[in-house]
Amino acid sequence: MIGNEYLKHKNTPITHKMSFVISLLLIIFSPIFTFKTAYLSSFIVAMGEIVVIFCYVDKFRVKLNFVEVKKEFVFLFVFTVGILVSSFKAVIENDYFLVEIYITILRTIFIIIHISFSVVLIRYIFRFDFINALFFILPITISVYVLGVILYYNLSFFEMLNNEYAGLPFVQNRRFIGYLAMLSAIILSCYMLYLPSKINKITLAIFIFALISVSFLFWLGGRGAILSFFISLSLFTLLQRIKLTNRISKANSVLFLNTVLLSVFFSEYLSVFDWNGVFRLSIDASEKTLDEYSSNRITIWLNTIDYIIDKVWFGYGADSYLILNLSGHYHPHNFILQMLLEFGLFGFLPFTLLYLTIAIKSYNYTIKNKVGIQYDICIVLVLSLFLHGMLDGTLYHATPVMFLTILTSYLIYERNTIKAG
Repeated sequence: MIGNEYLKHKNTPITHKMSFVISLLLIIFSPIFTFKTAYLSSFIVAMGEIVVIFCYVDKFRVKLNFVEVKKEFVFLFVFTVGILVSSFKAVIENDYFLVEIYITILRTIFIIIHISFSVVLIRYIFRFDFINALFFILPITISVYVLGVILYYNLSFFEMLNNEYAGLPFVQNRRFIGYLAMLSAIILSCYMLYLPSKINKITLAIFIFALISVSFLFWLGGRGAILSFFISLSLFTLLQRIKLTNRISKANSVLFLNTVLLSVFFSEYLSVFDWNGVFRLSIDASEKTLDEYSSNRITIWLNTIDYIIDKVWFGYGADSYLILNLSGHYHPHNFILQMLLEFGLFGFLPFTLLYLTIAIKSYNYTIKNKVGIQYDICIVLVLSLFLHGMLDGTLYHATPVMFLTILTSYLIYERNTIKAG
């Protein structure tokens, strides 16, 4: 259990506020973290997380009762060991070029930083109501970015807005911003379904921001993100139905459906490129097989499995998919295959057990206790990232991994803090 009685802080209030502000800046500027390469994005996010971490190192002492979180910390520790062992074996057993050794070491360091960041979040920062700040700021960030893209296009700057270019202004690949659009759309849609159906300033603001985020999500045309959005909202609705405190009314459901329909209209009306629009979910005449419909993902997955079988226990080390150059991508567009390839069963199993434990405990906690809506939203947001990660590189890129770290840490923190009180 993690509670106030277990914490002895030496921080000054200025340090507290500085770390909180830096964490919010990571959210505010998250859309532009991928403006060059995946590694530059990882570096920027890692530096931000390190600053937050060092705000607390040697500044406070934490005493934990590991009864409630023992399994999570054990799995996290074993996962960390698995990462280090796999990457160490890859460096010493393979005839890597110097740059490939640097790539392996850097990605290992980035993952360790994410893990350290998670521990710091659990132990302190959520006491500043950080999760609600995130839910407030992310939709605004997406809305500002959308307005900027519209302005960019209407000023006839087509350098980064055309059929041949995969990116958007400040974003290397449009799928990267799709991760954030999906999270924002889910957050706002959940609030829309949950809040009282009375028309006031709050519901009107949620409707407008939801319309922007969902329209942008559809406009981007990422099939994985769109599917994850709808599945996540279905799971949120199911969760509320199971709970005795269900507050989803018919009026809320109608408002949500209208938002989706309007978003489809706006995304198609503004669909100026081949990759735009929600109707990319439909099968094109040229896509005669499931592999073609999935942009050759099945071929990529089968090829990755062949490599996994050869080193099933420890894998090929961090960022091995890029080093092995299996398809020209950074990752195999599936987080399960990615982790098995990089870290083998020794890394994949503790990671899986960690998140299964968190999922089961979080579900039981929200069913048995009166919790805020933000807790349920965090549950479905974590699920959405894993769902998306089944079809894309969601858990490879630094920005969505940062969000996964924040959301998961909150689920652990909130559950154990309430119990401690």
